[in-house]
Amino acid sequence: MQRIDEEWLTSQELADRLKVKVCTLDKWAYTGTGPNFIKAGRCRRYPLSHIVEWEQELLKQGMLRRQIAIAIQHQAA
Repeated sequence: MQRIDEEWLTSQELADRLKVKVCTLDKWAYTGTGPNFIKAGRCRRYPLSHIVEWEQELLKQGMLRRQIAIAIQHQAA
């Protein structure tokens, strides 16, 4: 459930936070691979709490990938 005082980011604010272009966010939205958002007319709004969760999940996935790669390297050696 969303907090009443939830902070919402614009596409530009999120692009700045992630250091990507807005067109990258557009592609992620189209393919369903980016963070959750709502549409208010033509504008996307991203709840900050969901962005933080999404970033944390990406970090976990990255750590898991590194652990798998290290395990594969050790098996090959």
